[in-house]
Amino acid sequence: MPTLPSGLELAVDPAPLRELLTDFASPFSAHHLMALQSVDDLLRWLDVLILRPAETLSADERAKACPVPEGAPAGMLAVPAGVRLTDWRAIASEWSDEDRAAFAAFVDERIRPAMAGPMANVRERQEAIVKSPTLGGAFACMWRDGVHPLQESD
Repeated sequence: MPTLPSGLELAVDPAPLRELLTDFASPFSAHHLMALQSVDDLLRWLDVLILRPAETLSADERAKACPVPEGAPAGMLAVPAGVRLTDWRAIASEWSDEDRAAFAAFVDERIRPAMAGPMANVRERQEAIVKSPTLGGAFACMWRDGVHPLQESD
């Protein structure tokens, strides 16, 4: 989790990706799983969190707060930024150039390399679901063959 030059502390929460990989055989998840083709696709499944001192949060922010990642400074709470990692620039429009550069470097140098393991898990689950005699498996096969109704056609 980076501390930006301005002092803003951020973290990335893998909970949405973890949930997708746990519930991968669901017919509701099959197309999401099958659409993952690269590490960059995984970034759509990671939430951005802003770490703030507990005493600075409103009651509403406290209610939305998540557990802080391991290694976070004491007394901090993690507040969802409301964007996935692919869309982090939406919250960075008011950041300094230095903060944007630092966060981009964090994503490129720490997050992308860390996603190699989860990408291997995705591949294993993709192989497993297409062999599954379930509705999720049928949807996965449709995706693999390019005929799933949710796939974009050229």
